[in-house]
Amino acid sequence: MMLKLIDWVQNLLKKIRKDRLAAYSGQSAYFIILSFLPFLLFLLTLVQHLPIDMENLMDAIFLVIPRSYETTVAAILNDIHVESGATILSVSVIMTIWTAGKGIMALSDGLNSVQEIEENRNYFILRLKAALYTLLFAIVIIFTVIVLVFGNRIYSWLRTAIPNMPEYSQILSMLQSFIAIGFYILIFTLFYKFLPAKPMKTLKQLPGAIFTTAGWMIGSYIFSLYVEYSSSSSYMYGSLTYLILFFIYLYLMMYIFFLGAELNYFLFPDKKEDFHLLY
Repeated sequence: MMLKLIDWVQNLLKKIRKDRLAAYSGQSAYFIILSFLPFLLFLLTLVQHLPIDMENLMDAIFLVIPRSYETTVAAILNDIHVESGATILSVSVIMTIWTAGKGIMALSDGLNSVQEIEENRNYFILRLKAALYTLLFAIVIIFTVIVLVFGNRIYSWLRTAIPNMPEYSQILSMLQSFIAIGFYILIFTLFYKFLPAKPMKTLKQLPGAIFTTAGWMIGSYIFSLYVEYSSSSSYMYGSLTYLILFFIYLYLMMYIFFLGAELNYFLFPDKKEDFHLLY
């Protein structure tokens, strides 16, 4: 059994090198950085039309980013919120989604490599799908925020209606966190299923989605501790420290995302010749 496990791990490492996960992680991180501000602009435009305040939006985003970057991200969100005005034109919204979709296309290229699928789709169809998935990702974040918002409002209403009601705030907070995590698992599952050139089976993408969600949350926590307690980086990069560390963080998160796809590939191989990797 131990020899089979060692063989499985060795084959996994070989495929990671073959699929060039490091290169695709770097490419995805780069295009996601370019798409970051357009995506936030679009997200804030949607939020302005919903009963959601900035604090609740930040709570949802803070679930998957390092604690050390919360102040910086909050400042960026507030600046964009103030500068964007009440609304932006429909054409501007479309262009914003189109631009932000470049990051999704980079993820699609990496997943095609992991699943060993050749890309044969039309470029404009790819861009359109990438824009739609960007919209989907924004909607999932908004649903997560709504859970946080209305969960608190319902609990406050119950406390007012039933004065002697026991204190369940900690349980409610845990429940909201679990629901928010569930939304992120859902979006990763959909990414693994639909982003490759050939649609994958939904249930077979769940292990990788759970792995990626857990990896992002644990990785964000560990990375925040490193940033908080490590002083060597500031001597190396000077005033660019937080920017460089953010690039490194995003690269690691993309690597975890593709590792989740590799996990799905090895747990549920489609090709008969791949079964020796498991048995």
